[in-house]
Amino acid sequence: MSIARWTDEEYQAHLARRAAPKAPAPKIMGRDPFIDRLVSAGLPLPVREYVFLVDRDFRADYAWLEQRVIVEQQGFRDHSTKKGLRRDYEKANLAILNRWLYFQFTPAQLLTEQCLWIMRQVLT
Repeated sequence: MSIARWTDEEYQAHLARRAAPKAPAPKIMGRDPFIDRLVSAGLPLPVREYVFLVDRDFRADYAWLEQRVIVEQQGFRDHSTKKGLRRDYEKANLAILNRWLYFQFTPAQLLTEQCLWIMRQVLT
């Protein structure tokens, strides 16, 4: 039985890979009616699933980085536990503390004129 040995460079590279923060796995995105509404309204497009607080792995459903705006889609099934609800409160509070404008809408509200009006106010 032979023992494989690393060179100093290989070992240092191995340590660097272990210490580096893991990039979140990309999500497969399908057609999004909210994005379609933004396009038809001529508004800037967001980054989807943006990790805005890396050490907590908090992701924004939609984020406009330049304007520091986050939009979260909140549905009833997402808050079926107290733990999930508490996590969402913490996520919102930390986003606001980190100087993000933080908006929450139900899936139906995302498609309303009122939501588009709000987006126009903060994005243009």
